[in-house]
Amino acid sequence: RTYERVLRLTDLTIDATEQATFRRELLRWRDGIAELYLGGRPAPERHRELLHVLLLMSREAARQRAYVLA
Repeated sequence: RTYERVLRLTDLTIDATEQATFRRELLRWRDGIAELYLGGRPAPERHRELLHVLLLMSREAARQRAYVLA
């Protein structure tokens, strides 16, 4: 149910976002999460890649990559 929650929170964020470029990147990221959700099999490497991309969407979060992805 975790991916379901991630998709819901992403949808809410997309709805609240006015900046078109950020919205487009969130939609692209959401597609990756939906792919994991529908895949039905664990894909840890893809999960890690998507987490990395998410962290890059915020300057503050990007600084934490070494700690989060270690």
